Amino acid sequence: MNRMCQGMQGRVVGKVRTEVDIVRRRNRKKVVKAYALPVPLAGLVVLAGSLALAYVWMVCRCQTLGDELKQLETHRDVLLKEYQQELFKWTRLKAPQNLERALMQHNLSMSWPSSRQVVRLRMGDVEDDGMIGAGQQMASVSRMKDAIE
Repeated sequence: MNRMCQGMQGRVVGKVRTEVDIVRRRNRKKVVKAYALPVPLAGLVVLAGSLALAYVWMVCRCQTLGDELKQLETHRDVLLKEYQQELFKWTRLKAPQNLERALMQHNLSMSWPSSRQVVRLRMGDVEDDGMIGAGQQMASVSRMKDAIE
């Protein structure tokens, strides 16, 4: 290309412009300097990205649930230990020696019931829901009978 100077009217001094030069120049201007990504490949990239995000979300969720589960198990262990301690205290407090000691400490004079004052119920007298039905009436009759004698 031997171009020296361009004139006002677009003429090239030193070389004559041909149609091929004009077409080449137009084509050079119309060329887009970008890479075209095929649609199936773009779909695969979007799908892979979506799956990667879903995997990261699931891993994060699993870690969160694992931490929460660990915290709840620790809380359960603490409650179980407290329950065992309270059960031990209650068992120790309801022992006959401790009951008598507590009665003496509070200046209460109580004695064990006599055999006539004890009402015994048979298994058939108690209904399934734990409420006393006909057996309750029998017990009150037994008490009145013992009180009269």
